Amino acid sequence: MDRPVICLADIGTAVKIEAVARMILASLSEWIDRFETLGFRPIRDAWLAAGHRPGHPITVTRGNARLEGTFADIAEDGARRLRCGNLQIEGCWGCRREAHSIPKETCCFW
Repeated sequence: MDRPVICLADIGTAVKIEAVARMILASLSEWIDRFETLGFRPIRDAWLAAGHRPGHPITVTRGNARLEGTFADIAEDGARRLRCGNLQIEGCWGCRREAHSIPKETCCFW
């Protein structure tokens, strides 16, 4: 993991798992409501604001396959876009989909 993490117990903060679960479920409920009323766009915008910036090195694995490249974008439908040299590879979590044409050449890894 390339982002800082902390164990709250290591700094003397006691957190009950039930309280954490309630907070996660409340937040998830808010995002589901947003999705149902506004579509995927707010989720995409929040992900892009908090996640990797374009050009950040990332590795994608599926089964025994491993692909290294740089983060390119998240499509309007939620598909990940990974750039590998002059290829832009587009896929969604856990499914196969048709790759969309990007300059030079495109393939679908997952």
